[in-house]
Amino acid sequence: VPASTAKPTPSPPHEKGIREPVAHLGKLILLTTFLDSGEPVSSPVCNVPMGDGRIGVLTSGGTGKCQRIRTNPRVAVQTCTARGQAVPGALAYHGTAEITGPGPLLEEARLRLRARYRWLVPLVKSFSRLTGRRGKGHEFADTLVLIKLEEEGPTT
Repeated sequence: VPASTAKPTPSPPHEKGIREPVAHLGKLILLTTFLDSGEPVSSPVCNVPMGDGRIGVLTSGGTGKCQRIRTNPRVAVQTCTARGQAVPGALAYHGTAEITGPGPLLEEARLRLRARYRWLVPLVKSFSRLTGRRGKGHEFADTLVLIKLEEEGPTT
């Protein structure tokens, strides 16, 4: 191929820095929250990039992750497998989480989730109901966790 028609190879995501980390995270991320003692607790979660550069995670308001975020908003995210194992070589990003309830941001995140995951949403919802993973009085995806990543950049 002549040099004039060759297309440049895009840089790997880790070389692009923190400018657009949300775009480089996979559909599944390992969301790490922290206990009062500082001990990390990780959960694999679906996520959606929000229009303002934050990451949206839909969950039930009574989950342990929400309880830990209410106590300590410091979090870390990293691309992971469906089994919750970090993808080899995936970078971890640190950030701050904020919990929001009903409102326009929650509805926007629900629309983005349905668009990104299509058939997986009803499947997960049914699985959650069948296995009793939802506590009484908690709706499926009734809470939005918004994560703002720090500007310092990723860590390994």
